[in-house]
Amino acid sequence: MGGTKVAAGLVDTKGKILHKTRNPMQARGTAAEGLTSVRTAIDTAFRETPGATVRGIGLISPGPVDPQTGTILNPANLPCWHNFPLAEENPEGVRFAHPCA
Repeated sequence: MGGTKVAAGLVDTKGKILHKTRNPMQARGTAAEGLTSVRTAIDTAFRETPGATVRGIGLISPGPVDPQTGTILNPANLPCWHNFPLAEENPEGVRFAHPCA
């Protein structure tokens, strides 16, 4: 995740990249719009690799993150996510379908 894009990939247990995609990030919109950008990238990766078994989702964010709460504190490139609790429920109450780390 960054100020212009969300990159997503499906990786097997040996680290081999099975699929990768890149979608625009809505960094200057609302927190929910930013999260939609992330969900779109993840959904695209799943759609492009039907039948893949997913054990979890890893998310990486620029800028400082509180490791105890999973809150993105002050990312320079993502003004939509200042003090955004990414590890918790998003504003619409929708959770990711797979475990996130």
